[in-house]
Amino acid sequence: MKEANLTNKYKVLIMTTIKTSLQKKGGEVKAEKEASGIAHSDTLLEKDDVLVVFGEMTDIQKMMKME
Repeated sequence: MKEANLTNKYKVLIMTTIKTSLQKKGGEVKAEKEASGIAHSDTLLEKDDVLVVFGEMTDIQKMMKME
């Protein structure tokens, strides 16, 4: 996350990430989501992570558009 510099660029805080993993249960494969705990500067962001963010709505929208 440190390299993404989201706090300085967009004035938002990443609170946590939610990661999806595939789990095999009884012959079925299910997607399970798990919060990764409090995000730190060394938290690795992956392609399909869901970010839980805190900030002004206009700043979050700018980040989503990557303006």
